[in-house]
Amino acid sequence: MQQKWYAASGYGDGRAADILLFTADADGKMEIRDAASQGDCPSFLCAADGKLFVASELSDKAAITSFCVENGRLIPEKRIEFSGRGLCHLTAGRQVLYAGCYQSGELYVTDHELERISCCYHDGIHIHGSICMGGHELLAVDLGGDALLKFRLQGEKPVGQPEQIALREGSGPRQVLYDESSRKMIVINERGNSVALGSGPNWYRNLVYLPATQACGAGNYPGGACIDRKGKLFVANRGADTIAVFDVSKEVKFLGEWDCQGHWPRHLHCADGGLVFAACERSNEICSFLWTEEHLPDNRESRLRAVQSAKEEAYVSGRLCPADSLPLVRAACVTEIKKRPA
Repeated sequence: MQQKWYAASGYGDGRAADILLFTADADGKMEIRDAASQGDCPSFLCAADGKLFVASELSDKAAITSFCVENGRLIPEKRIEFSGRGLCHLTAGRQVLYAGCYQSGELYVTDHELERISCCYHDGIHIHGSICMGGHELLAVDLGGDALLKFRLQGEKPVGQPEQIALREGSGPRQVLYDESSRKMIVINERGNSVALGSGPNWYRNLVYLPATQACGAGNYPGGACIDRKGKLFVANRGADTIAVFDVSKEVKFLGEWDCQGHWPRHLHCADGGLVFAACERSNEICSFLWTEEHLPDNRESRLRAVQSAKEEAYVSGRLCPADSLPLVRAACVTEIKKRPA
C-alpha cells in the first residue's frame, strides 16, 4: 500500500509546533514526520499542485504561506500578506485560491504561486467556507447572513454580483459540500445545529433540514464535515463532542453518532480506506478513526460506544472505531497532501 501523507494545523500557543506533517497506515496509526512553528494562528489548510497552503487567522492582517514537501520535510516556499482580517478558509481552484476573511468580510483570489492577490468581493459578508462547482461558479457560505452566495466565475475569477440563496433564519451556515455520487448539495449550519440537503437544479428550494446531533438538544455547534466516496457524510459536533454519520448516497439516513475521543471537534477529513481524521481544538489533538460497515456487537467496555439511544439497527450500517491520536495545540484543520514526497 502506498504511504499517504497528511498535514494538520492548530492555532498554537506561540511556542509549540503548530503545523504537523504525518503519515497514517491502513489501521489509522499515525506517525509525525516533521513539524513547524509559525506562531501566527495557522488555522486552515488546503492542498493543490503537491503544495500545502496555510491560512493564518489574524485580527490585524491576513497571510497565506505555501510549503512543499521534500524528503519527508516541510519546506516553506512563499508567503503573501494582505489587508483582510480573520482569514479562516481557503478553497483551491485549478490555478487559484479563494480566501474568505470572516472578520473583515471580504473574498480574495490569489494564484497558486502567491504572486498576486486581489479582493473580488466585499459587502459585509462573513464567508467561512466555499466550493468550486465545475469551474464556472463558486458557492460560498455567509455565516453571518444565513445565506449562500453563488458567484459566477470567468477565468476562475468571480465577476458581477453574487446570487444570494436564503437559508432558514438562524441557520448560520459554516460549510457547503457536494456529493458527486448522489448529486446532493449539503450545508452544515453552525448556529442552527442542522444539516441541510437538497438535490436537482433548484436544490436550494427543496432543502431538508436534519438535526446534526441526537446526543443533545442545545449547545451544539456543528464544525467541519466531510464525505467519503460511498456517500457517507461525517459531521463534527462541537458541544456534543461527537461525530455523526449519515448515508446520503440515496435516501438520506442517519447511521449513528460516536464519541469524537476529544473535545470540540473543529474539522474533519475523509481519506481512502475508511480513514477519518478529526481536529479536536480544546483537547489539543488530532484523532484518527476507521469507518467499518461490518455488523459489530455493542461493546460498552470499549470507547467506540454509540452516543445515540443505541438501537441495534444502528450497528448494522457501520461503526466509527477510534484508532490513534497525535498532540497538537488547539488543533484546527487536517488535510491530505496528494502528491507523495520524494
